Amino acid sequence: SEAGQVGGSIEITGDKVHVTATAKIDASGDAGGGTIKIGGDYQGGGALKTASRTLVSEGAEIAASAVGQVGDGGEVIVWADEITGFFGSITATGGANAGDGGFAEVSGKRQLAFDGMVDLSARNGLPGTLLLDPDEIFISAVGTDDGELADGEILFGNGGAYSTFFISTDEIEAQLNNGTDVRLQANDKITLEANNPIVATTGAGGLTLNASDDGLYLDSSITIAGDLSLTTGGVIAPAAGVTLSARDVALYTNGNLALGSI
Repeated sequence: SEAGQVGGSIEITGDKVHVTATAKIDASGDAGGGTIKIGGDYQGGGALKTASRTLVSEGAEIAASAVGQVGDGGEVIVWADEITGFFGSITATGGANAGDGGFAEVSGKRQLAFDGMVDLSARNGLPGTLLLDPDEIFISAVGTDDGELADGEILFGNGGAYSTFFISTDEIEAQLNNGTDVRLQANDKITLEANNPIVATTGAGGLTLNASDDGLYLDSSITIAGDLSLTTGGVIAPAAGVTLSARDVALYTNGNLALGSI
């Protein structure tokens, strides 16, 4: 955009959407980032047609930053009703002298593979928020494989679709240490693998784990510099010996609370 202007709006959708490795989608602006929607709107709502499958390949660049001295980062949505694979990069940073980081949602309503880079930082403002929102989340030492388009289908990992979203603790820690607030929201449950702690103490990012139905199963420790919120309509079930350490720890449940040894 021109000097003093906020970035514009970009919408890309269809039944199957593939953002290729060489693609550069830019809604950055001098006075603030704009809006980019790929495959649908926030959590699949609104009037924008939703994609059934969305793939953002490694090397693809999506930007909605404030590139001037003052301004907030913009909003980036990557959505699919069935499966989303995200392996590219999103940048929605605040201005050099003032302004907050932006917001990014990368979601597959049923399945999600995420192994990309998201920068929502702000040099002189509040960091932004990254939302990942599939049915079920398993936090593991194992990351995800890249995807491909074959025979009109978007597939992930050895030619087959993921039934559960696996995200590595390295991915979470990298976002937290960059100052980004990370929100993992599952329609069913979230499991933190045993002997695989989340440790992020150099940034100000906060971590929210929100499991709407089956609950949170925390079999390892969580230590972060920002706020920690555990929210569920089911059970919060840490294994014995789990340590939760953060600036502010909040536990919310509408069901059973099984704390074990904390």
